[in-house]
Amino acid sequence: MRLLSIEAENFKGVKHGVLTFDGKNARITGENGSGKSTYADANAFLWMNTDYAGNANPDVRPDKDCDDGMITRVVETVKCGDKTFTFEKIQKVKTSKPDAEGKVKVTKVNSYSINSVPKSQRDAFSWLADNAGLDEKLYPVLSSPDALLRLASDKKGRTAVRDILFGMADKLTDAEVASKSPELKDIAELLKTYTVEEITAMQNSSKRKIRENYGRNGEILDSRIGGLIDAKTEVDEKAVRAERQKNSDAREVLESRKIEIKDEINSLRDKKAACQKSLADGRKACAEKVLAEREKLLKKKDTLYNTAAQITAEMNKITLRLNSYKSEMNTWLTEAKRCKAELDAVKERKFTGGTCPTCGQKLPEKRIEAMKVKFEKSVADDTETYTKSGIAAQEKYKSAKAEAEKAQKEFDALKKKHDKTSAERDAIGTEIADIAARIKTAENEFDSTELDSEIAGIDSQIAGLEEEYKNCQSQISELTAQASEINRQFALIENNLSIDQKVEALKKDRIAYEQAKADCEKILDQLATLEMLKNQMAQDSINAHFGIVKWKLFDRQANGELRTDLCEPMVDGHDIAGMNTGRLVLAKLDICNALQGFYGKEYPVWLDNAECLTSNTTERIQMDAQLIMLCAVEGQKELRCEVTE
Repeated sequence: MRLLSIEAENFKGVKHGVLTFDGKNARITGENGSGKSTYADANAFLWMNTDYAGNANPDVRPDKDCDDGMITRVVETVKCGDKTFTFEKIQKVKTSKPDAEGKVKVTKVNSYSINSVPKSQRDAFSWLADNAGLDEKLYPVLSSPDALLRLASDKKGRTAVRDILFGMADKLTDAEVASKSPELKDIAELLKTYTVEEITAMQNSSKRKIRENYGRNGEILDSRIGGLIDAKTEVDEKAVRAERQKNSDAREVLESRKIEIKDEINSLRDKKAACQKSLADGRKACAEKVLAEREKLLKKKDTLYNTAAQITAEMNKITLRLNSYKSEMNTWLTEAKRCKAELDAVKERKFTGGTCPTCGQKLPEKRIEAMKVKFEKSVADDTETYTKSGIAAQEKYKSAKAEAEKAQKEFDALKKKHDKTSAERDAIGTEIADIAARIKTAENEFDSTELDSEIAGIDSQIAGLEEEYKNCQSQISELTAQASEINRQFALIENNLSIDQKVEALKKDRIAYEQAKADCEKILDQLATLEMLKNQMAQDSINAHFGIVKWKLFDRQANGELRTDLCEPMVDGHDIAGMNTGRLVLAKLDICNALQGFYGKEYPVWLDNAECLTSNTTERIQMDAQLIMLCAVEGQKELRCEVTE
């Protein structure tokens, strides 16, 4: 990538200015304050949205109080291979109205264009990556050595610089590095299966467990062993064993006697149960005799009860019939009376015809005669009808009355029979009540004198045996209490034996822990050596790409640990920060040249403080990339740009 020209408008102290480089190395000269660094800031503003010092989103307006209508513009003409293009950035500023506290908010709006074609920031830098080989991560450090050194001096930026530098290192795996050193043969074998992180985690975990169980120097195990030995108790084992046997034998004799007593008691209880059964059987026989008489009477009573119920059912049936007959009698009696009343009404009828019911005039004689014949016939017909109906109703009434009298006779006969049956049943109920009173005392009629005496004797024997059983149990309890103390003494003996076994086991554990600890420390030492060797090889392979600068990327600290977050550029073993300005500039250029050469980039390099370089020193500079040097010339008020070969 070659910079042909740069144009700045309303950028800091430059109202409008153009510098032409024609893609060649150039020197921008002028006294301090003449605007040299302004163009370096403009280049950084265009490509990185920073100033040359690396400050992000800088304020680049000529005056902070300028109005919102003013725009800041930077445009560069760039040649990349056979392509030439312009890259332009414009910044506008929008200022809000003052808020309630009088504060205003200033918003910066950037816009981009390539070859005068507007593009978003994302699209613009995507185009530059595709067409000009722009790498946004590498460009700041490859185009400005000061930017890289600033990052290397910052903790956060140091990580970014180390990432870039380690991209230049030989790509060797941990297993490949370990295989190059015979002293790392143990971890070389492990690295065939595990990563360094996994091996480190496993060894640290093992070491941590060892410390938890063993202590740093065995103090935990020593304390446990001492505690176990102190826990042993002096006991006369022979005397305790003899006393234990004597106690056991005595309890065995008493337990055997308890079993015998239980058997004797059970036998006596069986005998007592037989006597009680005989007593119960005798009393039961007396009671059963009375119960049999009672059962016979109950059956007779039930028979009479059933007979009375049957009679009652027949009486109910007759009562229904009797009620039906009486209802018929009432019905036909009512009908006969009605017919008589109707017949009397017919006899009272009188012919009243002869005049027109409408106008009241007398009707013709023939008409009157016909009406009279019709009236007489109606009287005769109704007389016959009601006479026959009255005779029929009287006949049916007589028939129903005869049936009712017959049913009443049947009912009276059944009622007499029912009263007799009820009387017999009540008499038997009295007999049953008398027998119930006898049942309560029937068992006492049995003679139980002999059986009662035998049962009392058995109870006395059982009571004696139970008392003996209690005495045996009491003696066993005393012996058991003695056995508890004996067992406590015996437990102390067994505990002493267990302690001896545990002490021996802990001593073996101590040997095993010491060996395991040594093995872990050996592997961890080899891992530390591997880390040292890996960093050394990486550092050597990185430094092979540089000329006068050698990077210090790690260091062994006073406590023996390896510090791997260093990123210090050195020349002849000294930090470049303490070098004279001319040699420092050459070191910076060496860094840019090496990085650009490795990553295959040729970004224009802006170099400040170039006035310190002598002509001889300048001739020693060998850069493939375009070099733009900023040189302070005392007394030269006018800014100049000189193109060199």
